[in-house]
Formats: sequence, structure tokens, C-alpha cells
Amino acid sequence: MRREANCDTLTGLANRSNFMSRLRDTVQAETSVGGAVFIARVANLAAVNQSLGRKDTDELLRAFGRGLASVVVQYPDALAARLNGADFAMLVPALGDPKAAADQLFQALTREAAPYLPDRPSTWLGCGHFPPGVEMETILAQVDLALAAVEAEGGSGLKVVNLFVDDDTPRTTDEWSRMIRRALEQKWVRLVSFPVMSLDGKLVHRECPLRLMFDEQGEWQPAGKFLPVAERLKLTPELDLAAVALGLDELEAKPQLTGLAINLSASSIYLPEFRSSLQKLLKRRAGTSRLWLEVAESGALAHFDAFKELCVDLRGLGCKLGLEHFGRQFSEIGRLHGLGLDYLKVDGSFVRGLDGNAGNQAFLKGLSTIAHSIGLMVIAEGVTNEADLKALGLVDFDGATGPAVNEPA
Repeated sequence: MRREANCDTLTGLANRSNFMSRLRDTVQAETSVGGAVFIARVANLAAVNQSLGRKDTDELLRAFGRGLASVVVQYPDALAARLNGADFAMLVPALGDPKAAADQLFQALTREAAPYLPDRPSTWLGCGHFPPGVEMETILAQVDLALAAVEAEGGSGLKVVNLFVDDDTPRTTDEWSRMIRRALEQKWVRLVSFPVMSLDGKLVHRECPLRLMFDEQGEWQPAGKFLPVAERLKLTPELDLAAVALGLDELEAKPQLTGLAINLSASSIYLPEFRSSLQKLLKRRAGTSRLWLEVAESGALAHFDAFKELCVDLRGLGCKLGLEHFGRQFSEIGRLHGLGLDYLKVDGSFVRGLDGNAGNQAFLKGLSTIAHSIGLMVIAEGVTNEADLKALGLVDFDGATGPAVNEPA
């Protein structure tokens, strides 16, 4: 059901609506880290179709899809898609310099197309790197201009554009390390919160991502700004423990608060010393029964043994444990049975446009049925409008979060 709703029938890649939903979520998410978008076009497809015929042209398109698939698997959380007849796309979140990936993708595509187009241009490729905060339409427009520039030259080729550069961003890992450590030492850390509501309008808990301030008069920086660097510098354990401590402070100060959710980085849970420190922190603090801890699906499944150990460590401490951004690896849901998880937060790319997407409605209905059968609450992420919020009732979800979800006054 998931494949029928979200995949291109010819190539097996994601379809256009799936790609656009994922890109919009990548851009708009609280934890957005930016990344890179690649749009590849089969050169002169109309003329190719006339000369090769329908069958061989379809084989060429499948080969193009194989070229994207061979590259996308090398990048965590990346997505390859077929947008329309001639156009393909790849999204790579958290990618810094896209030039090496662009070269690799260009070589893979031209290699796959060579048997079908040995003596003519085969591949036009445009790509752009974007930081957090850039509108999706701006990203696509800039990459499309890069693609048009390549197409104008006639032959196979690629063009890379950088959308924006923030001059205030630290340039070296030493600078980043000093600023993050200083923020922790000076306690320039805080939580912001967003409501997660049940479908009957009750507060389930509040999602609380971390913010850092790099100097005393500075702006509060979203997690997407510093987390990718913190992961490379192995600083996520300190950040995650600080976030949990702040969350427990909030719960102790507000006994009326139903719950508060903190995200844990996969690079933290992988470390036995972090799991031990987290366990000690929770044992000596009150409020753990209202604390919700969550790990991204991709990180939990990539480090499954460590995640399983985390589940064992936290069992009996009263807090709830769940997965966020769930659904991209839905076939792995069987591995979750017996872990003692409490909830799933389903990725917003499956929820966006749900009101008019019968395929995703069928998929999510099945997902919620299976999740409920093993005792898991199911919450939708990234709900942006009232129609999609109402559609969640049709697929038996328990709650939702996102711009369209408001806490009663």
C-alpha cells in the first residue's frame, strides 16, 4: 500500500507528491539542517522516444532510476524520485558541499544511459545546496535555473548552485566546538515547546526541542543549526542530557503539565556511557512518569542493538519511549514488538495531503491497526491544515502535531 501511494510505477522510486512532501518537511521541520536537492533530466526525451520507441525508452528511464538508486543509498535519510516523464530528483538532508555527490550522480546516470544513447547527450543535472530556513519554492526555482543553464549548453553536463551563505555561521570545527561547549557551560540553553494533541482536543504532551545561544546577546539557534556539527564533534550526549535535565525541571515546576517530549540523538544512544548517564539522571529526579523520550526511526533502526539496550535501561523508570519520523522503513515494524515502546510519530510526508490521497489513507489505516495491535499509540507529525487533521480520524490515529494543531486557550 505504501509503495502504491508513494512510488513511481515504472522505476520504483518515490513519486512526485512523495518527494515534494519530504522536501517540504525537510525545509520546515524544527530540526531542519538544510541539505541539497538534485534534479536530473533525460536529455531530449521526446526525440529519444521517437527514435528508440516506447519499450526501449522505458528501459532507459528504468536505467536512469537505477543510477539514482545506486547513489541515494550512500546517504542517510536521502530520497530519490521520478518527478515526471523526463525529470528525476534526489534529496540529501544535512549534506554540506554537494559537488562530490553531484559528480558521483552525474557519472552514475551517464553510465546507465550510455547503452541507450551512445552518441548523443543523455544527462542534464542541476543541484543546489540550501541552509535551514529557505522556502521550498526558492530551492526548486534556483535548481531549475541551474538545470536550464545546463540544458541551454546542449551537451550532457551539471551545474551546482549555493542558495545562501550565513556569514555569522562558524567556519571551523574548532569554532563550533568552542561555541557549543560555551553555551553548555554558561547555561545558554533552553527548550521551546509545541503541543501534541489527541484528536478529541486534549493535550497529550508538549514536544520540546533544544535551543542554544552562542553569546549573551545572541539569538536562540534552532537544533538544525548546530546538531549536525555536534554529531561530528561527538557533543550530542552532553546536549541530550542537558535537554532531558531542562525537561525534568519543567515537569517539576509544572505538576499540571500532562507530559513533555525530548528527542535523543542516535549518535548518543549508541554510546553505553550516555545510556548509563541518562539512567542515573532519571533515577534521581522526579517527574519521569510524564517524560516522553523519542528517537528518530532511521537512527533507532541503524543502531538497533543500542536502541534495544536503551529500551531495557529505561524499563521501570516510568518514562515513555517512542519513535519519531516513522514510516519510511515501515517493513521493519515487526522488530519493534517486545521492545516496550509506547508510541510512534508518523513522518509528515505521509500525512501531508492525506485528505485527498486514498492510497496513503489505506497505508496509514493499516499502519495504525498494526501499531495498536502491539500496544503503540500513533501520532501524526507535521499536520498543516484542518482537512488533513480531520482525515486522521478516518485512519484511527490517536493524536497529531504540526502547524494546524493548536492547544486550547
